[in-house]
Amino acid sequence: MPKRALIVLAGVAILAVAGTAGWRWYFHLPAPQRATNQQVLRWLVLKDLEQESLETRVALVDRLQEMPAESFNRNQGGKSQLSAPYRERLKRNAMLLQADWFEHRCRQYANCDMDRRLQFLEDQLEAVLRWSELSRWWSSSDAAESGLSAFFGQIQAWLDNAAPETRVLMSQAVKDGLVCWLASYDVSAQSQDAQLLVANHIVRHLKKGGQANTARLTLADEHRQQLALNGELLLKRWLFQQAEVYAAMDQQKRDAFVDQQIELVMDSGMLDTLKQTSNDNPSPNNSTASLMAFQQKLNGWMKEAEPEKAKELSKLVQHVQSRVMARQLRKMFNQKRE
Repeated sequence: MPKRALIVLAGVAILAVAGTAGWRWYFHLPAPQRATNQQVLRWLVLKDLEQESLETRVALVDRLQEMPAESFNRNQGGKSQLSAPYRERLKRNAMLLQADWFEHRCRQYANCDMDRRLQFLEDQLEAVLRWSELSRWWSSSDAAESGLSAFFGQIQAWLDNAAPETRVLMSQAVKDGLVCWLASYDVSAQSQDAQLLVANHIVRHLKKGGQANTARLTLADEHRQQLALNGELLLKRWLFQQAEVYAAMDQQKRDAFVDQQIELVMDSGMLDTLKQTSNDNPSPNNSTASLMAFQQKLNGWMKEAEPEKAKELSKLVQHVQSRVMARQLRKMFNQKRE
């Protein structure tokens, strides 16, 4: 073989060995506890985390939660240039880590002393916002609501698939997390779409028999005030949405629809919350006072609304009033028979 050919073959062999070593070095990443922020993100893009231990994945969860929020901006430093296979791997890994985060944090929360619960939950709410931001790396939508909506859906799936004893821990953490979120953040700063998203999630939670218990958290006066203001705003958004649904509904379906909404509002404790914001001396057991406070709120909302929206809500309210009156008359009649 000519000397020139031998030199070429030797060069190819050296490059192949160097390339293989370089490829292995590229995939070798330090343990999550020692990794830089950039290396943590490479873990999510380059590794198949299903092949890693739960301990390693929880360590990644902890590191992700420690990282500054700007690390998750997909437009920073050209990160949005990920190819489709890497975006898909990132999505799979992120979904797996979210599930690990949720179960691990719920177990930690179950062992929290009461005076530490609020701060612990506030830290997890920051993590939720980061998870929703991370989802934009593989989503075609730039709307934050899309990631948040998907995350709410994931929470329900995790609850449904959990073992019974784990589901109890998760369900309690979710209930307290909702109270914490409503007590700590100004919902009015969110878009109306985001407000409706949260309102409908809470309503779905209430339909499953859940009810928030503020006594489980140590809330300051400012927390309770924010909770009441947010609850009122979300109820307002939800009611106007229900009025639209009612207006488009067939006449024969409206009675059942209205009865369903009455049951939901009465059983959820919404009216007691509104009464506490409207009355300096609330009496939680007085349903008449609750209804009066609710009616006052409704009148104010209809005055502020656009004419068409106010008209839709007015028709729904009139139907609700007639059904409530019918329920009260039936109750009185049954009591007399007894």
